[in-house]
Amino acid sequence: MQEIKDRLDIDESVRPPSGRNITTLRIKDTNNHTYVLKMKFSDTIGDVMSYINDLRDSSSYEYRLVSTFPSKVYEDFTESLFAAGLTPNASLHIRICK
Repeated sequence: MQEIKDRLDIDESVRPPSGRNITTLRIKDTNNHTYVLKMKFSDTIGDVMSYINDLRDSSSYEYRLVSTFPSKVYEDFTESLFAAGLTPNASLHIRICK
């Protein structure tokens, strides 16, 4: 109930839609491996990066998350998936930092 009250206090232009509030992210690695993540709209880019880091080899290269079209690099780890426009679903890929 408190979550509903808190949601109503948020400005309507940035308020996530009520209901399911789950996004599906498909993230393609450089090895053509695809991760499929189900996350809350309120989760952050940093949460996605942490989850991917847990799945990948710890000795792996440094990388960035990039949308396929239009191309955008997601570097603000505090930005919510909703604010980043990654809802209700999105396709991303991992780009190696050189």
